[in-house]
Amino acid sequence: MLPPLGDRPQPARAAQSWLFVASQAVVFTCLGLLQTASERYALPLLVMMHVGIALFISTQRSLRRVCPDVRRLVRATHVLMVLYLPILLYKLLGRFDVVAVREPLLLGATLALSLLALLLAVHSLLALQTLSSR
Repeated sequence: MLPPLGDRPQPARAAQSWLFVASQAVVFTCLGLLQTASERYALPLLVMMHVGIALFISTQRSLRRVCPDVRRLVRATHVLMVLYLPILLYKLLGRFDVVAVREPLLLGATLALSLLALLLAVHSLLALQTLSSR
């Protein structure tokens, strides 16, 4: 006998879950690379980051319709995006010679946030798979 339809993961939700995590990966990869890449790569990285943000917004909206518990993951992603702002400000102030940029500090902070972003992406994927199997 087949289980009821509600017990099986829906393929649409699974695809949306992967798109959600992929959008996180694109955004956080671009944010990390913006910290360390030369200025000639800034514009393509910004464009790619904004494509990832657009994908993130569209997948979060579609996931919220089928799974209201996704708000926690969205909030965590927003908090992590905001944590990149002090690093961007530090690099910008260094560009205008307001502060002396210490590369090891910049790279260390970027690496720490990149690791947090990786953990968030893995957590999001596992949480969304758990929610879609309900």
